[in-house]
Amino acid sequence: MPLEPEVVPAVGPVMFTARFSGGVERCYDFCALACPRLVRHLARSLAGLAGVESRQKFVGTTDSYASTLTEFVTYLAKTADTQRVGFGGSDFLDSFETSLVARYGDSSTSPYLQMQQLVKLLRLVQAEHADRLGTAMQARLGFTTVQVGQGRGRPLDAYPDALFETIQAAALADVRATRDRMLAGERLAAGGRDPAGGGWHGWTQENAAWYVAHHGPLTGALRAEHGAMDKITDLGGIGRLKQPLLPHGVRCAGVRGAADVPDRPGTGSRVPAVGLTA
Repeated sequence: MPLEPEVVPAVGPVMFTARFSGGVERCYDFCALACPRLVRHLARSLAGLAGVESRQKFVGTTDSYASTLTEFVTYLAKTADTQRVGFGGSDFLDSFETSLVARYGDSSTSPYLQMQQLVKLLRLVQAEHADRLGTAMQARLGFTTVQVGQGRGRPLDAYPDALFETIQAAALADVRATRDRMLAGERLAAGGRDPAGGGWHGWTQENAAWYVAHHGPLTGALRAEHGAMDKITDLGGIGRLKQPLLPHGVRCAGVRGAADVPDRPGTGSRVPAVGLTA
């Protein structure tokens, strides 16, 4: 149990109001809670975080912190001498974590998230009133939990082997197609020359590839160069001419031939993009 500070007299109302994103205004009233001195410090820390002009701009975040604060103090009211709880020791913090694990289970994320919120508030108290925290408590606030990690949600089922192999084959085919396209573009560029000064006739497929290889992507700035854009348009446009040499057409946006890839079992939805498309 924590060190026994002097018994404190009754304190006034412990509440604050904050305005959040979307014009939402919320009053947080902790007057009915036990451990008045502890509550006052924790509520003051939360008030400094809450509101559109502070770090917690959305009301749901502050609601969650307020719920953790209330649950923590309610727990103390059932297990400790509420008039003598202070910041000397850390046993009550560890016992609260134990109660969370017992309630939610060690695989749940809830114990870690609630302890993270509580420790954050206590660290703010520490920053403002370090002299009021005992050595044990200051050491305990160096970490979030002593029993649980961040937890993990329920993982998705793995794809069946046949489906995974279909996706893998489609993705590899796209990679090979992209490689072949770029190699073909390099061969085109090797057979081209600088189209500058050649006017309309200078812009052949090979010369366009040469230009991309030496100067980068074709852009609308070429419109003023001796009618270059007219010829580029005849050759299929900027998009087509730049593809052979630049990998910009490769994107993680799906799998070529996705119509041949079956839906995710039991969902009726298409398998998410995991491959490369040219």
